[in-house]
Amino acid sequence: MSIDKKTTIREVARFANVSIGTVDRVLNNRGNVSLEKEKAVKEAVAKLQYEPNRVAQSLAKQRRKVKIGITFPDVERYFWAKVKDGIDRAEKELQPLGVEFVVHTTSSYNIEEQVNALEALKNQGVHGICMVPHHFQKLNSTIDAYAEAGIPIITFISDSPESRRLAYMGVDDVKSGETAAKLMGLYLKGKGKILIFAIHREVLCIDERIQGFLHKLHSEFPEIEVMNVYDVSGGNHLYDYENYQDDVQHLTERILLEYEDLQGIYVTNSLTNYVGRAALSLGFQDKLSIIGHETTEDTRHLMATNTIDALVCQTPDIEVYYAAKQMYEYLAVPSKPLNLKFKRRSTILINELL
Repeated sequence: MSIDKKTTIREVARFANVSIGTVDRVLNNRGNVSLEKEKAVKEAVAKLQYEPNRVAQSLAKQRRKVKIGITFPDVERYFWAKVKDGIDRAEKELQPLGVEFVVHTTSSYNIEEQVNALEALKNQGVHGICMVPHHFQKLNSTIDAYAEAGIPIITFISDSPESRRLAYMGVDDVKSGETAAKLMGLYLKGKGKILIFAIHREVLCIDERIQGFLHKLHSEFPEIEVMNVYDVSGGNHLYDYENYQDDVQHLTERILLEYEDLQGIYVTNSLTNYVGRAALSLGFQDKLSIIGHETTEDTRHLMATNTIDALVCQTPDIEVYYAAKQMYEYLAVPSKPLNLKFKRRSTILINELL
C-alpha cells in the first residue's frame, strides 16, 4: 500500500474492528484490553505501518480532562433507559481518553427544572452539554447564554433549531409522523375517523411528528377525518411518574366511551402502551387501529394481542452516543469538521416482525 499519506489511529481502529480508545490503551500499555483485541490492534499497526505521533501523544498527556454534561427528562423510564445505555457506551469508549460524563436528569418536562439542571452542570465545571430541550423555543435564550459563556450545547432526540446550539443528533421527526400516517391510512384502508394524542407537544420532536402526520394524511388519505387533537402535556407541571401514566390511560378510557364511531388513534410518543391498555381493558382491541412510537415490553405484548397495530421507532441510545462523541471531538479536536445534523431513519415494527 502507498504510505504517502500517514495512517491515522481511526484507520487502525477500523481495520482492527475495535474502538479508538482500545487502540490508545494498547499503544500506551494501559491494560484493560483482551488478548484477542490486543493482537488485532498490533496486527493492524504492522499491516498499516502506523507510526504514532509522539508530539501529539505528549500534548494529549498535557491536555485538560474533558468533562461533558448530559441532561434529559427521566420520565417515561422504559424509553429513557435506552439513553442511559448510550451514555454507558460513550463513557466506556471515551473514558480512556480522559473524558468524564456528568449526568443530571429531570423528573418532568418542566422548563424551570431543566434550567436548574443546566445550572447544576455548569457549577460542576462541564466544558460542554448534551441535552434534550423541554421546549423548542422557551429555552433558546438559556442555550444562547451558555454558548456566549463558552459552554457549547448539542441537542439530541429533540431540538431547539432557533437557538445557538452547536448541533442536533436525532431522527427526522417530520418523516416519522409521515410514516405513522401512511401506516394509519393503510390499516384503515383510506377511510375512517381518528384522534391524535399529542403528548408533550411543547417538545419539538412531538410537534414535528404531528406536522408530518397531518400533512401526509391530508395529501394521501383525505377521507380519514381527524376528529380531535388532544394535547396531553406535562411540560409545566411536576408530574408524579405513575400518576401521569394513569392520567393518560384514564383519559383514553373516557374518550373511547365518548367517541362511538372512532376507528383509529395516533399516539405521538412512547406512552402508546397506556393508550393500548385502555383499549384492551374496554374490549376495543379489534375495533381500533392504534399507531404509536417506540417499542417496550408492554407495547410488544399489546401488539401480540392485536391491540397496537404498528410502532415507529427510533434509537435514543445511538443518538445520545453520537451527541457525546461529537461534543468530545469538538472540544478535543477543534480543527475537525462538526457534523451539524446527524439524522437517523426511524424503523417500523408490526406484529409480523415481533
